[in-house]
Amino acid sequence: MKKILLLVMVLVGLLSTVSAKDFNEPRWKTVFSDGTETLKLDVNTVSYDEELDIGDAWIAKINIDQPRQEVVHYKVYFGSTSVQVVDALLYTPDSNVVVGRRAYDYFMDTKLSKVPKTVWNTVKQLTNRDAKKAAYEKKLEEEYEAVRQERLNRPVLTINRTAESQ
Repeated sequence: MKKILLLVMVLVGLLSTVSAKDFNEPRWKTVFSDGTETLKLDVNTVSYDEELDIGDAWIAKINIDQPRQEVVHYKVYFGSTSVQVVDALLYTPDSNVVVGRRAYDYFMDTKLSKVPKTVWNTVKQLTNRDAKKAAYEKKLEEEYEAVRQERLNRPVLTINRTAESQ
């Protein structure tokens, strides 16, 4: 149920926040740039799920050699070294209209490339992942300890059997 709710929230957020094409607004943070490509993360769509230890982000991929621009959906798996490229919305330059959707569904390793490592670190920083994960683990530990104490403090029912002689 949590996953469905999170997905609905992300889609609603995407539809309401990724409609503007001006990637120079303050909400777009440059995370990578080279001679032909620039990646700008939408800080309004970054999220983190403590239970699953997964980050979620949408990043504009602006390539000077392409006739269109993409806003790509990434999932960051903090429990491993993987960044998943989920899908992308396609735009034509100077347009706010989505002209297509591309399904990617592949993984990149942060040890093998700068782009996933940069996405990993930026999502981790923007979501304050380390502090949220530590707080979540502390909460789980406290809940476990409370259950353990409750079990230890339960009264023990003792039945004494005696053999009565006649």
